[in-house]
Amino acid sequence: MKSVTYKAFPTIPVIFVAGVRKNSTTPIHNTMGMAVTDIKEQTRTETKVTLTQKAGIEFYLNGKKIDLNKAKDLQKIIGQFAWKLGKNGLKIESNNYNIYSGSSDSGMAALVYALNDLLQTRHGIEKLAEISMLGSESSIRSVYGG
Repeated sequence: MKSVTYKAFPTIPVIFVAGVRKNSTTPIHNTMGMAVTDIKEQTRTETKVTLTQKAGIEFYLNGKKIDLNKAKDLQKIIGQFAWKLGKNGLKIESNNYNIYSGSSDSGMAALVYALNDLLQTRHGIEKLAEISMLGSESSIRSVYGG
């Protein structure tokens, strides 16, 4: 089956996401951050998403299978793309390289880009940022590249 791999970089905030609007994950004000990596891009999250013939979602983080029942934020993001799955399922493998904390921003960014490409939803960057923030409010910085 078809698969795609995307990478994204963790960020350090310059202007923090200080709060969100009521009943939303959209920040109250703009945020800004710097991507954290090196010239060889060794600090990154890399996410591979594979379309499977078996219904259901399998998610692996750094090689360890994660129970999606305990990952409600991931369910919200995947749910935004589920209408394109039909009878198929997904295998998602996300790996952090040289990231020691705060990988949710790059993880969510790599995931939405991979799902968008694999399922050909053609969402623009603003929509991808909005969807990614269902999982991590700070992911907007990684979606836009830091």
